[in-house]
Amino acid sequence: MIIALGEIIVAVELAPTGSERNVETTAALAGAFLVVAVLWWAYFDWLALAMERALAAVTGPVRGSTARDIFTLGHIPLIAGVVLYAVGAEEAVAHAPDHLEPAGRTSLALAIGLIVCAYAFLASRSDHFITWERLVGGAVAITAVLSLQTVNGGTILWIVAFIIGLSLLLEQPRVRAAAHADSR
Repeated sequence: MIIALGEIIVAVELAPTGSERNVETTAALAGAFLVVAVLWWAYFDWLALAMERALAAVTGPVRGSTARDIFTLGHIPLIAGVVLYAVGAEEAVAHAPDHLEPAGRTSLALAIGLIVCAYAFLASRSDHFITWERLVGGAVAITAVLSLQTVNGGTILWIVAFIIGLSLLLEQPRVRAAAHADSR
């Protein structure tokens, strides 16, 4: 996951040519990076530890099916979503002053859907925790990406970062309460 997120930063940074560097491009780059930071937070805040604990808690054949579910069934759509995000973010940054074209918009919407659903699956499989806030935030972000057709690509990235980040903040009290209940 760390490698995939790092590759996004490299791909997006290379999107604009030297003559295209302006305020809009810089803001779009910052928005793309902010989305990567939010994705990192969503994965490494508690989910990665929950996956590790879930695998450590089981043995025998159950351990194999748990590992398969978490590291294959959960991570394939997650990494596919991250790759699609890189495509959409690269389009948004490359054409920062303009509205996001349908291909970039579709890539971003699919990326959000895959990533949010993968996170929800991983949380459910690892910690038996339903990430309602993330699911709602993902739906709102997808709706924003698809409906704000006249908004430039950089602004779309900031909106996505805000919505997903807000959903993670709203989720925190339930995550902490569940962790506190498990520690008893």
